Amino acid sequence: LSLSLSLSLTFSFHSILNVILPFLLLLGTLGCKLVHLSSLH
Repeated sequence: LSLSLSLSLTFSFHSILNVILPFLLLLGTLGCKLVHLSSLH
């Protein structure tokens, strides 16, 4: 029982990461571009 529970928790954690990580990468690149543009002015 605990094994299947931990497996489902790991699966849900990985699916959450698969959703959050690209979003964080997009935010990071947008933030870097904004900082770069603001430093140019």
